[in-house]
Amino acid sequence: MDDYIAGVDTIPERNVVDFKRNAHGELLCEYLINSNCCILNGRKGVKNNYTYISQLGSSVVDYCLIPYELLDIFEQCDVITMSELIEKHDIFEYVDPLVSKPDHSMLLWNVKVEKCVSEASNDNGNKSEYNKFNLKNIPNSFLADHLRDIEELILSLELNNVNQNNLDIVYQNFVNLLKNEMLEKMDYKVIKVSLGLNNKKRRMKKPWWSDHLTILWNDVCAIEKEMLKSKSDTRKRQCRQEFICKRKLFDRETQRSKRRYWRDQLNEIDNLESTNQTEFWKKIGRVGVGEERRKAIPMSVQLPDGSISHDRDAVLNEWKRSFCSLLNPEGSIDNLPTDTSTDNGATMNYDITHEEVKRAVISLKVNKAVGVDEIPSEVLKNPCLLNFLLSKPDV
Repeated sequence: MDDYIAGVDTIPERNVVDFKRNAHGELLCEYLINSNCCILNGRKGVKNNYTYISQLGSSVVDYCLIPYELLDIFEQCDVITMSELIEKHDIFEYVDPLVSKPDHSMLLWNVKVEKCVSEASNDNGNKSEYNKFNLKNIPNSFLADHLRDIEELILSLELNNVNQNNLDIVYQNFVNLLKNEMLEKMDYKVIKVSLGLNNKKRRMKKPWWSDHLTILWNDVCAIEKEMLKSKSDTRKRQCRQEFICKRKLFDRETQRSKRRYWRDQLNEIDNLESTNQTEFWKKIGRVGVGEERRKAIPMSVQLPDGSISHDRDAVLNEWKRSFCSLLNPEGSIDNLPTDTSTDNGATMNYDITHEEVKRAVISLKVNKAVGVDEIPSEVLKNPCLLNFLLSKPDV
């Protein structure tokens, strides 16, 4: 089924992966022809794929529909399956094995716009390693050899014609100066972000994960990709059967591994109860099956006579009474003092003082993640940097 009239509409042909016909597809194609629209899937990009994948089968049920005249501004349209998405963004630790992963794939496309759009880029997203500095041991000689360079940066702000572009250049030079000094004077270690299929990212919130489960999961992903890329119907059916078997095997081994892990935990707690009471209670505190994620209202309440009731209506009525008394206090608002101040907020337009900048720098929290400039707050608290931070260009 075509979504355009051959010989009349001059648009590229679409790479079709699902050749099954049904009434809904015919109605969709008829609508697209009448409205001068077309399907973007398969026309732009190289990763066209099924948008619905499950043990029951695979098909294309999700589309990106665009008008004919806008087809040129779309440069690429790819279909990314859930398995590829989980592996690409390392989010396996957040996926609950008891909950089935979504069956529908993600549609991703690029749009070419004619106007300039500012975009804050962060190079850290593509880095496979980064430097972790020892911020608890900053040497006293930090920046001592670059005081003249800092003074020149301050003079460039005060003397030159300051605009946003010049400010960005000066600040970038300032950031480069700090980074080079940190590499020369401070201790650091290189942290490598693993891009392979290891177990660390899966063990973070899944202590029961094992190397065997990693192998099974990789087998499921591999056979799923082979099933989607296969052009032969015979091979596709074989791959689908293998996919179903390997997926069931993975689910079964996952549940078995979880049961084995919690059984070992219970045995360890039983042994500690009779041998080490202190460690026993510590172990109890560390064990929890998602207790920190439960947000249910406690289904018990203390009645006025001192008794504890677990009746649902009694609990909800007590919560209702408490909130009513909190949000509707007794008394009149007429007795409240009237604010007669004439402050119109003009102080908000005053220049930022040096004292305000000092207080802001001193109050910076330590041991926090860095921003896009990769400068830790501990470094900004260095006294040598205050003059630069206090400089106020006339913008």
